[in-house]
Amino acid sequence: MRIKFFCSVFLLVLILFGFENAKACECMGREKPTTEFRKTPVIFVGTVKSVNSVDSRKFGYEYNRYDLQTTFSVNEAFKGVKGNEIDIFSSSQGTACGIEFQKGEQYLVYAYDDGEKKRFYNTDICTRTRFTENKEDEIAVLRSLAKGNFKPRIYGRVEEIVRGILLEYKENVPMSNIKVIAKNGSNIYESITDKDGRFRFVNIKTGSYKLEVKLPTTHKVGDDSWGWTEKQKVNLNYSVTNRDCPDFINIATRVDGRIKGKVSDFQGNPVGKGVRVTLITKEIVNNPDNNIQYIGTDTDNRGFYEFEGIPKGEYFLGINLDLTQPDKNNPYSKNFYPNSTDSKNAALINLGYGQKLSGFDITLPPPLKQIIVKGKVIKKDGSPVAGITVYVSNQARHDFEDFVWLKTDKNGEFTATCLEGVTYRFSIYEKDLKKISEIMQKINEQSNNRLEFVIGN
Repeated sequence: MRIKFFCSVFLLVLILFGFENAKACECMGREKPTTEFRKTPVIFVGTVKSVNSVDSRKFGYEYNRYDLQTTFSVNEAFKGVKGNEIDIFSSSQGTACGIEFQKGEQYLVYAYDDGEKKRFYNTDICTRTRFTENKEDEIAVLRSLAKGNFKPRIYGRVEEIVRGILLEYKENVPMSNIKVIAKNGSNIYESITDKDGRFRFVNIKTGSYKLEVKLPTTHKVGDDSWGWTEKQKVNLNYSVTNRDCPDFINIATRVDGRIKGKVSDFQGNPVGKGVRVTLITKEIVNNPDNNIQYIGTDTDNRGFYEFEGIPKGEYFLGINLDLTQPDKNNPYSKNFYPNSTDSKNAALINLGYGQKLSGFDITLPPPLKQIIVKGKVIKKDGSPVAGITVYVSNQARHDFEDFVWLKTDKNGEFTATCLEGVTYRFSIYEKDLKKISEIMQKINEQSNNRLEFVIGN
């Protein structure tokens, strides 16, 4: 899956180039407003009056960490502000989690002092400091806390994910006129989303609440994922106390188009769990470079599969459509539904808006034969090299799911299990992961599947 790919690449970069080169701004996550109110020294709404460059080394810092001084006119103070103006320091550098405030703009600011000496207040992008736009509920929570008459609320937004499989960037759109229900035993509250998709339950009783969203049958509540991230169960349970309430709740939905069926092996028997089925759009079927533009799902224990949350469009269905070659987990040649090796003879599936289609049963081709490849690493004088790393990967894959690390034995030999007809990359590495040598080989039963690497002097 794509997340595994990016994580694997990142880890490999760290191994090869070191951790020092990977430093950047890292935020650990923000607390909700009620928690931040208790722990943050200064909170206010203010308009930027001026922004000036400064040298924070005058405060005793070894380097100029806080090089921007922003003067705010205070519109509303919630905590720690004295007077009508206040200076807040920040960094202009993104790697230092800096914020460059814009003159004339209004912000909700959470600021901290710089330690025991309390020489100045500072903020960064890891705090809740943001423009005041769409912050009405958060400001209302802070206002009630500041006045000592906290009024708990549950608030958020219902929006539709409109991104298609082609991954073109599109903003999620608000869903208006959607009923949201908050239930806590006999305490039941209802809210209808406004034109911005927003809902709120104000001054509600304390307790544990479960939210229900009444969507049209064409939609589903779900995370922003398909085949390249792990699907997560949606949790809409929240707790409200006499001093605490949830943060802004973003409820993401998507058009719930569905395609389902079952997968059988080449002998007609239902397959078990874990056979990968892929769905790709008509536009990219003949573009092998667009390997991430697909949706993937796995069969269950009975061989059934189902794609959920699919937008309207024309699709091809099949096995290994996202790959240019098979891999060890799916040892099958590319096969389009109903039974074709290319898209010209495949069935094009036309999925309507929120439509549910079924009966798309797939028969797998025979699995590719496994072939043992043997290799040997020797020096120029013919002596074997033991304990050297051999990296074996499926050349066509653009991720790290189909690879194996091997070590040569005392005779300098190694053995790898490969698939017939697939091209593999065999790479030799030194202990510091410096590549020494490499061989590309297409595996078939008739070829000489013995490799020899000669290294050193």
